Amino acid sequence: MTLRPRLPEKSDFPSINRLSIVPPPGNSALTSVLLLLHGFGDTEVPFMKLARSLSLPATVGIAIRAPSLIPPLLTGLEAPAFHWSDDLLFNEHNFNMDSDGGFSRAISSLEEIVLNLQHRCGFEERDILILGFGQGASVGLGFIAKMERGEKPISGFGGIVAIGGGLPKETLCWIPDTPSAKLKTPLLICGGNSKTNVTQVVISTLKARFADMRYVKWEKKGDEMPKNRQEMLPIMEFFARRIRSRAGVPHDAVEI
Repeated sequence: MTLRPRLPEKSDFPSINRLSIVPPPGNSALTSVLLLLHGFGDTEVPFMKLARSLSLPATVGIAIRAPSLIPPLLTGLEAPAFHWSDDLLFNEHNFNMDSDGGFSRAISSLEEIVLNLQHRCGFEERDILILGFGQGASVGLGFIAKMERGEKPISGFGGIVAIGGGLPKETLCWIPDTPSAKLKTPLLICGGNSKTNVTQVVISTLKARFADMRYVKWEKKGDEMPKNRQEMLPIMEFFARRIRSRAGVPHDAVEI
């Protein structure tokens, strides 16, 4: 017998510095949670707004701020900007910041959030989805790889949408030796048709490690967030397939 999950509160995550919780629309029964991970140099605020605009039925959105502040001297901006890396690394050729400086701290924080969603709020792995952009996408993918291959492996989460990001470097040394050893979490990877981080190498790398992967190539340069209905449609279709529906089920019902 499994009780329905309850709406998370900030007090359920006492050691997480900053996150924003967006309740599901209307009076729909809560069944799923969507974790939103912003990109390098951003904050959780735009992704909190995204969760509201998505208005996914029966789904609570949780937009999470990356743990580390980028020094204003490096950004040249007054507005705060955050990153997910353990360290700020610079490319030795062009001195640009490397977006993959290790994600062990960020992945540990995400693991803590997910465990609290399970133990305090009653969600199962299948109820939890992730949407990550850029560096946030890499964090989400790295987290899934760690959880599915850990000491207590799981059978997969509800799904992940990764926009403009691939697996972290530290994950690339692992290659499944059989198809059954691939990661079970369904993956939707999105990117532009040029000047994109979602290269053929990244696509091949993900396809070799995820059992259920779909790639969407947008007809635009770069890996910006979707700007129109055509770009957003594959993401909404993915969520529609992956979010559980309990329409018409009494509020006090339990699963047997």
